[in-house]
Formats: sequence, C-alpha cells, structure tokens
Amino acid sequence: MSWTNIDGALKHVSVGPSGELWGCNANDEVWYRSSMNASWESVDGLLVQVDIGPCGLVCGVNRSDEIFIREGTHGSQGRGHSWRKLDGLLTHVSVGPSGELWGVNRQQQVFFRANVNSSWQQSDGALVRCTVAPDGTVYGVNRDDQIWYKQGFHGSWQTMDGLLISVAATGNG
Repeated sequence: MSWTNIDGALKHVSVGPSGELWGCNANDEVWYRSSMNASWESVDGLLVQVDIGPCGLVCGVNRSDEIFIREGTHGSQGRGHSWRKLDGLLTHVSVGPSGELWGVNRQQQVFFRANVNSSWQQSDGALVRCTVAPDGTVYGVNRDDQIWYKQGFHGSWQTMDGLLISVAATGNG
C-alpha cells in the first residue's frame, strides 16, 4: 500500500466512520470533506485539534483550550450546523464509540465524560495526547513519549513497547 497525496494543507486530520474527513490548518481554520471524491469545505470556527468518533460526533479544542462539539454531525449526518461549547479546558480531546469523550489538559491530567451532557471526571494517569478506539480502549502518550492504554473508564493503565509523540486508533485498535 502506498500513500496518496490529496489536496489541502492540514496540521491535524481525523477520519469518520463513513470516510468523511475533518481537519485544522496552520491558521486553526476548520475544514470538512464528505469523502475522498469531494472537495474541502470551510467550516465556521477556529480549532487547533478536531476529532470525529466512530459514532459521527465531532469535537475539538481551540487555542484557549476551550472544548466544542459540532451540533448535527452525530450519526454521520454531514458537516453539522453549529459549535456548542462544553465546560472545562483541554488541549486534546477524542470521541469514543458511544459518544464518550476523553481528553487531557495542560497539566497532563486525563479526563473523561460518558457523553456530551454528563460531567467531566478525572481519570488516573498523566498524558499529553489521547485517542479512543472503536472498542472503547483509550490510548495515549505521555511527556516522555511512552505509550499507554486502558480498557474504558474503569480499566488500569498499561504501558506498551515503543515511543511516540502522538497516537491514533482505528477499528482494530
């Protein structure tokens, strides 16, 4: 398998369950592409990081660490219609298979919430980035580039061999 260059210039990209793409460029502008055969569409708002989960829910964070979800995207309904601000401050956020959210803040604390209408709860661990796989397994990297994972809300963090500065999970974890 070889890489194929597609048009656009993004610093962060996330792929949804139907192949839709969400990304942020160097100016924090948000972009959406419904498929590889479609064109990029500008989306209102400015984010430094954006994620679309297996359920189609889109969330992201801005330069002020504010957290937003995109209304009208859950269930792969397209680019949605507006951003809704959530409480809390995070530098990185990820969406799980049932709409649960995981994220980390500037102090490397890890937080999760069962859904967009629940409250943030602090998890143990210290990470700088995290991602949630479709099976609910949470993966992350710490400031020493060590790779960690845990099985959902109640699992225990375990380390993996290797070093990474970022991590992403697909359908197979």
